[in-house]
Amino acid sequence: MSKLISAKCLFLILALAAPASCPRGDDRIFAPVPAEQRARFKERLALYIQYTRGDEDKEDKLYGLYDEQTLCSLCRGKAECVRDCVPPMTMDLPKGARVRLLKLKPIAVEPVPGEPGRYKIEVEQKQRVTYDTGERSRIWKKTVSIYATFQNGDWYFSLIYEPGILLL
Repeated sequence: MSKLISAKCLFLILALAAPASCPRGDDRIFAPVPAEQRARFKERLALYIQYTRGDEDKEDKLYGLYDEQTLCSLCRGKAECVRDCVPPMTMDLPKGARVRLLKLKPIAVEPVPGEPGRYKIEVEQKQRVTYDTGERSRIWKKTVSIYATFQNGDWYFSLIYEPGILLL
């Protein structure tokens, strides 16, 4: 009888522990990506997130993960992209402000309509803004997008797209 109770207790402990050690919800967001490419997609996306959160010395590695369109927009890649380059619009931070990216967590993946091999990744972004003025640091959370493109047999990514208002 005690062995039967022990086995039931062990089964209950394992059943309760499994969800905590092996979250399944995260994998479901990648379901739109073809099964045979999903592991590589996740591997490359993890590197993209690691390099984006990293120090400046990771910048060259990050360029290796950008898709051709993104490289061209950054005046890199193909010769015609460098020659005909118009650098992207950038936003400067106020003097004395620093931003540190704390987290990029994928929350949804969906195919881009009419563009086979291209996916929009919704990402939860968390960053800390600090000021030299002694003002208290602030944490900003928002949902941003990254586009993934399957090209030349591998996955490449765009810059991070932030929602915003454009005033002209």
